Amino acid sequence: MIDFHACKTCGCITHWGPGKNADQERFAVNLRMAPLEVMNALTARHFDGADSFEFLD
Repeated sequence: MIDFHACKTCGCITHWGPGKNADQERFAVNLRMAPLEVMNALTARHFDGADSFEFLD
């Protein structure tokens, strides 16, 4: 259901996306290797995945 993509140089997972048989089109990016200035410029949205499945911001 999910296709993982890794860096060809170091092998770290860089991102993942929907696989061939996925029922949703979700993507994720590994930002642990991103420069600090990129991280500081991001806006985080809080999501209630336990009860309401709504964004809380």
